[in-house]
Amino acid sequence: MGGSGAGWTALFTWVIGVGGEEGRMATRGYLVAGVTCGHCGSAVQEELGKIGGVIGVDVDLVAGGESDVRVTSDRAVAEEQVRAAVDEAGYTLVSASG
Repeated sequence: MGGSGAGWTALFTWVIGVGGEEGRMATRGYLVAGVTCGHCGSAVQEELGKIGGVIGVDVDLVAGGESDVRVTSDRAVAEEQVRAAVDEAGYTLVSASG
């Protein structure tokens, strides 16, 4: 995670209780445009946290660029669910980053 360029980078982590076995968890990364401050990151975390199965969200802020958002879940989460949550928060999902 992280970005280069003139912007600053910060990492915000939000984790809720883990249900299920640790071996069943999966983490997937996404690039999100427009997330430039802690308030923005919190909005994205809140909306993604509403998706069933999501147990944690990390936002690596890149001011002026695309921020890396990592979603940890205890089951599969469809990219369309992530896209809808990011859109609801007011930002744009650019791509899945792995």
